[in-house]
Amino acid sequence: MKPKYWAIIILALIAAIVCWYYFAINNQPVYECFSASSINKIKDLPKPNNGECPAGYFLNAYYCPKSPTWCEPIKNATSSAKSGTDIKDWNIYSNAEYGFEVKYPNNWRSPAEVMPGNSELNKNNIFFADDPNRQPGEPGSSFAPAFGVRLYNNVSEIPPIEEYLQTTPEEITTTNKTVKVDGQTSTEKDYKSFAVEGAYDVTYLVQLSKNNKIYILEFSYTLAGCSVIPKDMQPECDNENALLVKNSNQIWSQILSSFKFIPPVQSQIDTSGWKTYTNSQYGFEFNYPGKLLYKETSSSNKLGPNFTLEFGSTQGRDENFTMYINNPGIGFEGFDDLGKKDLIINNIKMQKHIYGDAPSKITGIITYEFSKDGNEFLFVGNAEIIKETDFDQILSTFKFTK
Repeated sequence: MKPKYWAIIILALIAAIVCWYYFAINNQPVYECFSASSINKIKDLPKPNNGECPAGYFLNAYYCPKSPTWCEPIKNATSSAKSGTDIKDWNIYSNAEYGFEVKYPNNWRSPAEVMPGNSELNKNNIFFADDPNRQPGEPGSSFAPAFGVRLYNNVSEIPPIEEYLQTTPEEITTTNKTVKVDGQTSTEKDYKSFAVEGAYDVTYLVQLSKNNKIYILEFSYTLAGCSVIPKDMQPECDNENALLVKNSNQIWSQILSSFKFIPPVQSQIDTSGWKTYTNSQYGFEFNYPGKLLYKETSSSNKLGPNFTLEFGSTQGRDENFTMYINNPGIGFEGFDDLGKKDLIINNIKMQKHIYGDAPSKITGIITYEFSKDGNEFLFVGNAEIIKETDFDQILSTFKFTK
């Protein structure tokens, strides 16, 4: 074949490729403000037929031009809606060090799962929990609620509201109302500030004082930017926002009703005759009633070394309480689960659990669980012998020494 024919063939192939590419590009949706991972999230959802979705779905799209549309399952704006109706089954967070207790929805992520940031702004945050749906979304989308407690020594430490909300003063609107929390009358400040793509952050702040400390209760969520999306999608967006506001306000109201200050444990019990137990191997210490005797047992199994510390009375009765380190297989068969609390004691995240008889509500076993450096700690108190207040006092003195 002569060279000139090769040149013609090559030019024809190049022209064909250019035409195909131009056609393909102009017949694909242009994704202007979302990633490939966002597209993958919707690829298996139903596609609308002439702008209509099947029963149980609504028409949705990303809040940007040329977004594809899809049929989204109708669901509550926040998974906490069901939890918002009855707080008797909510989780209880109790902080003996800072003297307060509060409930939060049982399907929310606990403080142990959600750690506040290490920024200078968050250094005063001593409690934080949020709805599991509070995940980063597309610009302008809604954001499920979160609740936190901040602690300050004096008013001068509290940052200006624009720094607190990380926006400019002219982008903040404020309304006030009077609330009562654990007998204290305070002012709830409700802030609405611009976020992105037409969305708005909603923040409620209530300031309380106790024991020469200032506590700020904070509740926040984000409303989607309905005004910047196509008009045919705005009604559904407005409905979702309205549902989010309704559910969030209900949850916030119930959180406030559950918040209460608790007296320091050490002020309730005479500990003048108590002794200190110290363990250099695992690096911890705690105080205990001086009348008790203790026995240490070290052993190992296929999972590694473990340690048991038993405390009993001088009269030879059953153990008042026992501490286990790395001792699997401890079970409480025959007892009902009567409740649990997330605690922070001396900067240690613990979980307190109550077991007993549900019909009579009689406590049988009290446990405290926590971990450090790969070691699992478990305190087990025999409620027939040791009072719960005494056991709480013992644990309030626990601290790591290394």
